[in-house]
Amino acid sequence: MNLWKLTHNKYLKARLTIIFALSALLILYHVSKIYSVYWGLDAANAMTLTHVQTGIRLIIVISLAYVLLGYKKALWGMWFGIATLTATRYMLLWDTEPTADIEFSVYLSYLRGFISPIIITLLYPSAKR
Repeated sequence: MNLWKLTHNKYLKARLTIIFALSALLILYHVSKIYSVYWGLDAANAMTLTHVQTGIRLIIVISLAYVLLGYKKALWGMWFGIATLTATRYMLLWDTEPTADIEFSVYLSYLRGFISPIIITLLYPSAKR
């Protein structure tokens, strides 16, 4: 489905603009994180989980690119990547910090990564509309 051919009303144009802006922002964010791991830091000394997170970020970038191209099934890849990245961030947190010293707000802070995917998913046009 070509999303840009569906722009027959202002409401749909606004939704597609928000989807495009959020997806482009997330792509730039994850590409900058990938860049900082391999060209900004010493990649040879990075933890194994950091390399796993970089691969997950690559999955997120590719799926968001397909979302921008209009493939609705790419939302599944985006959600898989975001959920897996959040899980690995929690694993990294628990491995590096003693759990008794972590405030409760730190545990909730990683969940903010779900805000943009929720908005993208809810605004994505379906064939039923």
